[in-house]
Amino acid sequence: IDHYITPAKDGFHAETMSAFGVDEKRLVVSDSRTHFQPDMLIAPRFNPGWAPHAWLPEFLCEWLLGNQYPGGRAERIYVSRRDATSRRATNEDEVADFLETRGFRVVALSGMTVADQARLFANAETIVSIHGAGLTNVLFCRPGATLLEIFPHRWTSLCYFKLAEVRGMKYRYMNAEEPSDPTPPDQLALTVALPSAHMADLTVPIAKLREFVSQL
Repeated sequence: IDHYITPAKDGFHAETMSAFGVDEKRLVVSDSRTHFQPDMLIAPRFNPGWAPHAWLPEFLCEWLLGNQYPGGRAERIYVSRRDATSRRATNEDEVADFLETRGFRVVALSGMTVADQARLFANAETIVSIHGAGLTNVLFCRPGATLLEIFPHRWTSLCYFKLAEVRGMKYRYMNAEEPSDPTPPDQLALTVALPSAHMADLTVPIAKLREFVSQL
């Protein structure tokens, strides 16, 4: 293959391609205004069911972890979105303080390498997180680990449930509290279809979170 089309040449894109032995000079950045006319184009097929083939997590674990999970005591982690630009917890301090008293370590994925994120999730026995791209790392979790995913009010997605299912994990979810200015019923269907419907900041229901933790 002569060139690889990628959205960017930095961050996890560069690290991932480098780990596969692809030199940065062979990366071509593409955006909505870029057009190509290659002799042959190889492109992955979008999976509308969200569930990856079973071999994919095994391949990635072998690639990054050598299928060797980190030693030591498995952790409980809370993946904070404090430094994200959307879908943050309005009661972040309350959530983090409560979970820390229950033995959770609060972590932020920004600034961590792909390999470090993989090791973090591979060593986790319980993960609590608001819905976000960082949960792609559940691909590295060990079977039997537990994921609690927190969604905005009246919105859910199957993607990380499917990943957790492929990994043989236990999965739970909850929805955030109703906003103080809820969407009128006649506008709800339209709003849910828009990207902004699931990108707004949210309030984590502490009572439900406490109930979940008490069952661990």
